[in-house]
Amino acid sequence: MTPRGKALLVAAAVTGLFAPAAVAFDYRTATSNGRPWEPLEELWWVAVLLVGATGFFEARARRLYSSRTSETSHARTRAALDQLALSFACFGLAAAALVASFEVVWGAVLLGLLVAWVLVWLPPWMRRVVMSSSIQVASSREAAFDFLSNPNNWSRYLPDIELVEPVELPLHPGSVIRLRLRRGGSVLDGDETVREFERGRRFATRLLPPLVGSGTYDFSSFEGGTTITYTYRSTLGLSDAVLGVGLRRGRAISRMAARRGTAMKEVKRLLEDKDPVSV
Repeated sequence: MTPRGKALLVAAAVTGLFAPAAVAFDYRTATSNGRPWEPLEELWWVAVLLVGATGFFEARARRLYSSRTSETSHARTRAALDQLALSFACFGLAAAALVASFEVVWGAVLLGLLVAWVLVWLPPWMRRVVMSSSIQVASSREAAFDFLSNPNNWSRYLPDIELVEPVELPLHPGSVIRLRLRRGGSVLDGDETVREFERGRRFATRLLPPLVGSGTYDFSSFEGGTTITYTYRSTLGLSDAVLGVGLRRGRAISRMAARRGTAMKEVKRLLEDKDPVSV
């Protein structure tokens, strides 16, 4: 992050922390009708401790993220996001404590909103991601299936993917494919297992933990060729959703659909070329 970006982030954090408390203070002062009143100063110390916890978890997240090597550890990235989510929670609690020191009801409302935000994302269906892409090719279902179910062909239409080690063919349910994904300057290793293998009908794989997500190819015939439909399904982690990724799912799905659409067009080109299965 640039110095300007850091300065803007600090300014936003200070505003988010003290602006609600300032409003609560002004309201309490205006409605006291001149009667003396005392803030709940104990909550100030609670807020100070929570701000310290916010900085602690944010620093841990930064260390985890910056210590990644070129071979990105997915577990380390997930841990960094979890630390950021804890930092967000502590920051929200600190703001609620400051507000409550002047107006207890307002602080309780702010706390309720924070809890409600987390509860909204608890059900897995609220964090579900589904993307689908289809294409028609002048090829038989069997030829299309054989091409797409062969991991040695994947990098031909998905250039970001490479095999970490050779794959024993033919695949079958339970086969494990070790992959490496290169995107945006980072590298991510992961294992994918075959869930379904019905020649000419369906080929499905699932990422193994700690990665999440599954992909399914369905094949159906039409006069003169085959319709291939790819469907990707995943569930956002709770930390991702709480940090706002859940609200940006539509944009993320659009980007995934665009990448997959490009890949499917390349699949069509390769399948309609001569001898598409050879590598």
